[in-house]
Amino acid sequence: MKPSRTVTNFCNNVKGLREKCGLSAEDMAKLCNVSVSTLHKAEMGELSPRSALVIAAGLYDALGVSPGQLISENCLDD
Repeated sequence: MKPSRTVTNFCNNVKGLREKCGLSAEDMAKLCNVSVSTLHKAEMGELSPRSALVIAAGLYDALGVSPGQLISENCLDD
């Protein structure tokens, strides 16, 4: 089953934000309070809903990126 556009956007935006901010996977995982393995799963589209929520909350706290921005198609254009 193909992931929804929302899931695809979220995964692409998590990875894109990490790269745009110049963060290693280890640093981003620490910001989000998840393991590096969980972060990699998120970037690959293999994440659980719980992990997505934890990552979204961590990115909001650390970078001020809202969950709505994470699922948008143009999150990285800002």
